[in-house]
Parts: sequence; C-alpha cells; structure tokens
Amino acid sequence: PETMLGDTGVCVNPNDERYQHIIGKKVLLPLVNKEIPVVADEKRIRQVISNILENAVRHTPDYGKIEVIVSKLDEKNAKVSVKDSGDGIEPDQAPALFTSFTQVGEKGRVGRLGLGLSIAKDIITNHGGRIWAESPGVGLGASFNFTLPVNGN
Repeated sequence: PETMLGDTGVCVNPNDERYQHIIGKKVLLPLVNKEIPVVADEKRIRQVISNILENAVRHTPDYGKIEVIVSKLDEKNAKVSVKDSGDGIEPDQAPALFTSFTQVGEKGRVGRLGLGLSIAKDIITNHGGRIWAESPGVGLGASFNFTLPVNGN
C-alpha cells in the first residue's frame, strides 16, 4: 500500500496522544520537505519511527534537539533521518546497534531489551530499504536513517 512519508499522521504530530510522552521533554522540529509517496505498511513504518524516536528521546538531554527530516534520496528512494543532539556513539559501534539485545550508553539511559532498532531493521529490510546510524562520536549526537522505495518504482 502507498504511504505518505511526511504526512504527520505517519510521522510525528504534536497533537497525537501516542507521542505525548515525547512532547515537552525535547524540542521536536517539524518534518522538512514535501510528502513523498512510498510503498510501505503505514503501521510498520510508524513502529520504526516510534522506535527511533524513543531512542532519541532517551539519549538526548532535556532541551536538546531532535529533528525528523524526510527527503527524496534519488528517483527510487525516500530517506527519513532522525537527528539528535544527544549522547552520540563511537562510530565503530553504529552497525552493532541494529543487532538484537545490543544496548550502548549509560546504564540509566539504555532501553528495555535492546530490540527496538533490531525490529526496525527487520521492518525496513522487508520493505526493500536500508537502515543505518551515524555519529561523529560520544557526546556529539547521532543520526538514524532509513530508506524506502518511492511509489512507482
């Protein structure tokens, strides 16, 4: 089915009660660029975005910044990036974040089981996309990115 990336119903709507645990803790910037039609299961993509946002909230200090950017990477792919000003990670640890039960960071700020990003990877891979993390280093924030095929390709 076609899903519109950038549609606040799919991503983050400050008035959506599902995201009230995020609002007020961090500064969320609006999605950038126009809606992009992709071939995706809206419920699963919402789960991916939620998993990534929960990690960003957990690892970004109060009054830090979390930015969600939706863009067209090329003619065949859309890209979603969630960038934060949080804890950051060692660049060589980034690939391991998508392995089940992997947790990185201060003990008090790690998640529940270390499954959220692993689940996100499975969902994105099954949609024909890819997912990755980037960080310049500890204390310098991180960017979690994924691609999805644009509708019509």
